[in-house]
Amino acid sequence: MPPARAAMLRASTWVLLISLALCALRIPLAEVPDLLDPPGRLLPLWPQSLLWLGMGLIALLGARRGYLSLQRASGARRVFTAGRRQPDVEADPRSPTLALALFVVALLSAVILPPLLVGGWTMQPVELWLGLYGTYGTSVAFATAAWVIFHTGYAILFALILALVQSMGESLIRRAWTRRVPLGGIALGLLLGIPDLFVGGWADLLTTLVSCTLLGVVHLLVGGRLRWSAAASWFLMMFL
Repeated sequence: MPPARAAMLRASTWVLLISLALCALRIPLAEVPDLLDPPGRLLPLWPQSLLWLGMGLIALLGARRGYLSLQRASGARRVFTAGRRQPDVEADPRSPTLALALFVVALLSAVILPPLLVGGWTMQPVELWLGLYGTYGTSVAFATAAWVIFHTGYAILFALILALVQSMGESLIRRAWTRRVPLGGIALGLLLGIPDLFVGGWADLLTTLVSCTLLGVVHLLVGGRLRWSAAASWFLMMFL
């Protein structure tokens, strides 16, 4: 293995391990699933808001520092775009258009699959806000702002994990098909879906796996640009 690729693989491994450790912090504890997830019934307003704020900032800082480490190891400003065809809306709008369409399908999957599989109909962002309002009343704005920071930090971290697994899979397997298969999306779907299996059952696992796999395809179609993948992750995770 060339020294440059080996150095990048080592850096990617360390960043991935740190990212997974940060993800483990948000796994619901036994009997206390609302400590980090809305509506936050376990703590009063300010402790809960500070917890969300602190966790979000830690995730943001971890993702930022990890990406800077990858930039130093790769010597490139855009770490995950090397060797990938970049979308050009003017010259060939097919890839960006398909990426947008699949992103919409991923959102619809997150909304439609649960009621199709288990019955009932909920809209996650609405349920989120109603839960926060029911818990904190007129002070809901503070809790909502803190939760948005928490959500943003982890959405970016999830996008980084997706991109890392995709890049490492391509580097280790070295087959042409790995650039067309959303390895990162599948891995992220399993990472987030397996804890959901114990909380919400197979329907939640399947919904998360399908939606994250589509997010992985979007990541490939946008040329591995983490900024676009992170934006898509932010919206998608709002519905999962």
